[in-house]
Amino acid sequence: MPIYTRASLEARVNAGIKNKIGLLSNRVETINDAVRAVNSEVDLRSSRRECDCFPGIFDDVLAYPAPADLKAQRIVSFSKRGDSNAYYGFNLLNYEQFNTKFGYAGRYNNGYPTDVNYGQRELFTVAFDDVSMIRRMLMSAPQNGTNQVLNTLDSLTAGGGLWTAFGDAFNVDADTGNYTRGNASIKYSIDAAGGTTAGIYNATLTPFSISDFLGEENSIFGYAYLSNVKGVDNITLRIGNDASNYYQLVVTTTQFNTVFQTGWNLLRFNIDTMTTVGTVDPTNLTYIAQFMTKQATKISETNFNFDSLVIRSGDQYTVRYYSKYPWQSVSGVWKENSDASDDFLNMESDEYDMMIDKAINIAAPEVDEKSAGDAAQVRYDRKLAMYSRGNPSQALVETVDYQAQYYI
Repeated sequence: MPIYTRASLEARVNAGIKNKIGLLSNRVETINDAVRAVNSEVDLRSSRRECDCFPGIFDDVLAYPAPADLKAQRIVSFSKRGDSNAYYGFNLLNYEQFNTKFGYAGRYNNGYPTDVNYGQRELFTVAFDDVSMIRRMLMSAPQNGTNQVLNTLDSLTAGGGLWTAFGDAFNVDADTGNYTRGNASIKYSIDAAGGTTAGIYNATLTPFSISDFLGEENSIFGYAYLSNVKGVDNITLRIGNDASNYYQLVVTTTQFNTVFQTGWNLLRFNIDTMTTVGTVDPTNLTYIAQFMTKQATKISETNFNFDSLVIRSGDQYTVRYYSKYPWQSVSGVWKENSDASDDFLNMESDEYDMMIDKAINIAAPEVDEKSAGDAAQVRYDRKLAMYSRGNPSQALVETVDYQAQYYI
């Protein structure tokens, strides 16, 4: 458990600058600047964390949300729940290597490839894709899950029956020019009625079953094209026997835990969050509806699409990494910057001592104590070198050129 607080660090810094901390324009910002600086210069052993790659790693899906507090690309390792091996050794690749060398392929939308691999891909590889402040973790790992295509949405009669308008939708048609998989998607427009839903449905599908996929780590993946995200509250998926008896799943973010974007959005509907309306027989399903819940003011718009519904079972992985959150609140919430004097530093004594000297070095010039700052810099450099020798980083090092050995 951490024991050092921001208040204790401020007191040590105040002593180091001869009781002039009150002259700082913003002492909290100075402290936060110093802590972030140290955390960026060295991988602190106390900043290592673990989290689940929730809800799992799926076959034919390569892109996942990275941990929210991941520092840069400082991944340490992955482990698989229930595996006899404690950890897998992964190779960290750059995005271009992952994308081109190992067959990450597909149609593109605003610089984002669709998240499907059509060729061989190398196991035990990970990369990161950072575009427009959105980070995706690309990962190829062993998994034993299974897949079932619920509907290709390649035509108005895909899966049997007829896809038609739901809610305020109209002009439902197959779109052979804008799709993610197969050879088409189903598009629709929004009329001027001013209702709160718009999408597509089919009530006479050829019967199918999802009884083998009702476990908590299973998910349904689908794509939604949004020409305008304004006024879209959520995307809802209903699967059932008819319009009165169905499972309902709702998402408000993409697979990467980001807000909906203009263009194609990969959606993940988690089975363990679905609700049941009426009584559903999962072995004899003939009804699917997919639609946006929208503001009533969202009217008279065009170019919205849905494509490719696939249900998948996943394997649970855990990722170990270095966190960019060096603080935690008294209630145990980790955070990047301190906003309370009783916040704890996620650090042990030798790491805390480095923080003191770094903060003195940053604060000293502002209060005309240059000599104190210079002395603190000398101490910091010595402590940092000693710490780095005794605590080498465990983070993966990016591989520039790697010979493929494992394929699926």
